[in-house]
Amino acid sequence: MSEDVTPEVFESMRATVHHLLVNISIAESNCPRGARVAVVSYSFSVKYLIRFSDYHQKKHLLTEVNNIPLERTSRQRNIGAAMRFVARHVFKRTRKGLLMRKVAIFITNGESQDAKSINTAVLELNARDIHSAVIAFRNTPQVTAAFKTDETQSFIVKLMKSDQDLRTQLSDVKRCIICYDPCKTESSCSKAPAPIEVDLDLAVLVDGSRSVQADQFAGVKELLGSVVEQIAVSSQPSRADNQARVALYQQISGSYARTEGQIPVQQEFDFMMHQDSSSMKSHIFQSMQQLGGSSGLGYALEWIVRKRLLTATKPRKSKMVLAIVGGETSYWDRARLEFASRLARCQGVVVFTLTVGDSFNNTQVKELASYPLEQHLVHLGEVKQAEQDYAKRFIHTFLTFVKSQVNRYPASSEQKMCQNFQQQIDQGLIDVLEESTPLPTTPASYSQPATTPSFDQTADTQTVISNEPEHDGEYSGHEDTSGFVSDIFQLLLHDATDLQAVVCTLKHEKGQCRDFVVKWHYDTSSRACFPFWYSGCGGNANRFESKEDCEAYCVWTP
Repeated sequence: MSEDVTPEVFESMRATVHHLLVNISIAESNCPRGARVAVVSYSFSVKYLIRFSDYHQKKHLLTEVNNIPLERTSRQRNIGAAMRFVARHVFKRTRKGLLMRKVAIFITNGESQDAKSINTAVLELNARDIHSAVIAFRNTPQVTAAFKTDETQSFIVKLMKSDQDLRTQLSDVKRCIICYDPCKTESSCSKAPAPIEVDLDLAVLVDGSRSVQADQFAGVKELLGSVVEQIAVSSQPSRADNQARVALYQQISGSYARTEGQIPVQQEFDFMMHQDSSSMKSHIFQSMQQLGGSSGLGYALEWIVRKRLLTATKPRKSKMVLAIVGGETSYWDRARLEFASRLARCQGVVVFTLTVGDSFNNTQVKELASYPLEQHLVHLGEVKQAEQDYAKRFIHTFLTFVKSQVNRYPASSEQKMCQNFQQQIDQGLIDVLEESTPLPTTPASYSQPATTPSFDQTADTQTVISNEPEHDGEYSGHEDTSGFVSDIFQLLLHDATDLQAVVCTLKHEKGQCRDFVVKWHYDTSSRACFPFWYSGCGGNANRFESKEDCEAYCVWTP
């Protein structure tokens, strides 16, 4: 009901809805038989007109549809926001049944300007397994482009013509979306998802620290197994064949702030080790064991980006890190995480983040993920089956976005930040890992790929989803409200030893909240580490997950 919807166009829209409903059996109860129907209107915002529970008889439903009035507005339409509202709220509670399907039909009078919102909506609709169609009375190029990325054809865009009857024009929508029978498939309708052929180097970084529970880690392994199945893995990874390669790493616990020569990851397998997804799955399920310890996400991410993705032999067109994060990274690693996330994003590396549980730090994961966040950050909760299914479908659609180059990396909003970041590196103001390879001097994007040196890659020693998930950009992790992360990053611009000295001499602070947990701090007068009750937010950097972390960082400080 946006500004350009005339009474004549609205009458055609209402007739379209009536035609789609007239031959459908309407559910007379909550039993999984027959259709329940909800109707919303939208312009810039969304309004409920009919809810699923309102009508159980077709006669009354059609009467209400035919009586829907046109509400004039001066606002432009935002079909992407309407799609996301439907995915998150209208389908928040659905009936359960083996053959139960969720269907959404969007009727529009033309294009919507917010391509980012439309792309995000496509991700969420697919992730929630909602089959969708857009019926347009004028061209919708951005919607059409977003729907074309779906290789399963579970989305349809139908441009209506005034000189044709409704029955003919809407036959595809009724046959392939509303009345589609998965037990009697038609070749012209939905296809089973096939492995995605994408020119991509994908490095998976798993958090196996103590913050991740054993059952959560098992769920992560199940998800990873399904993810590699979705990718057409190169059978010749040492050659440039435009197919994907996958590498898998776990973070290793340790204080790399003072031992930078160590490798901060355990390599499960590299880009060259496997030539098919089956052998990758076998390694994940049979050989991959949770390491435990504390988290050092920043050093691990930097090592993967610099030592693997940016220096890979026969590199693929796109580079991506799939980071699975279950906890707050250690204090000695926080400045490095800020540096590493900027490094990755500014070098055109796609960073897709999955969070597990509720011990992660919101500030850290939002800093880590690429932009826009709602397309690159997904919360997995306890990684149960429903949550795995959501993430699997989300990632599948996201990989088609990478293949189709839907987004630019780095995002246009990050260009200035990346220029400043590169200048700081060139001027030697930022401390980097020892024995690092040179960085490309030009920030990468799809239209301007990074140039990277090539040499042989050698093996090293060894993003709350409930059954009805809400993905609205808010997560159950906690925010970093103390402000010390940016302060530490500024110290890193000058001298890494300054950082250690300052952190270890700070007086411990319990913070301002009431969710108390045991942490450890270093006491300069006793030259030892002691436990204290931390309130859950605020405080300062003299706070460690364990006695071992505290001693590794502070005990030997001069």
